[in-house]
Amino acid sequence: MSVTISTLNTRSIRYPDRRRTVLGHLTTKPADIFLLQECGIPYKEMDGLLEEGWTLGSSFWSGSNIARADGVGILMTNPYIRPKASRVLESGRILVLDLEIQGSPLRVINVYGPTNVPERVSLYRKLRSLFLVSTPVLVGGDFNCALRDEDRSKPRRDRSSKELQANIDDFSLTDVGGSTPPTPTWVSSSGASYSRIDMFLLSPGLRMRSLTSEAAHFSDHRMVTVTLDWEAGRLVKIGRGSWRMNTSVLEDQTVRRSFSRRYLEW
Repeated sequence: MSVTISTLNTRSIRYPDRRRTVLGHLTTKPADIFLLQECGIPYKEMDGLLEEGWTLGSSFWSGSNIARADGVGILMTNPYIRPKASRVLESGRILVLDLEIQGSPLRVINVYGPTNVPERVSLYRKLRSLFLVSTPVLVGGDFNCALRDEDRSKPRRDRSSKELQANIDDFSLTDVGGSTPPTPTWVSSSGASYSRIDMFLLSPGLRMRSLTSEAAHFSDHRMVTVTLDWEAGRLVKIGRGSWRMNTSVLEDQTVRRSFSRRYLEW
């Protein structure tokens, strides 16, 4: 079995005509799950309308009244993929959906990074808590920052790039689009500027079958699609483990100071 997930910055679905255009376009695509960003939806105000507008399966939404562009959604089309629980970590920015596929769990995280660097840094630090689970994790979305200099027409890695890379390193995630040369996912109207800011990050145990991108006529972002090989019996299973703490080390002042510093970083 394979599972196909697409991510797309919609450039707003706030208004009815626009919403019909975007959602209608998605119904022609063969994805099992869609991750949408920059939906431009107010907090709670449009949940009912959005759910009614998507008829191919369950949908989950998060809006915000902080910025007009805020808003993320996760849309499903495959009845054999069962949603178990959804959670909003940051309104309009981070939406989490725990799923069950052929009896095995998957956590899907939809991210829409702010355009402001300090806000992105703060957001990516909050992501860390979502990786502390015993299930495979897939993170997708518009991160609004490039991981590498070669991912932008004008090389610029800021603090949020480093924060996101730290997440990747610390949790052994794979940036499945991090090939050389990279494929831009956003291009300016003039074509002079471009970047790869729409990405998928996979935790160990998830195996990519293919990665593609295609233009969407209503957005300056490309739709990025990843297909996973899903064999429940071969996924990495994470149990309780055998690690135990030798509590006598807590009597060591050096260890205690070191732990306190690291805890603040976490």
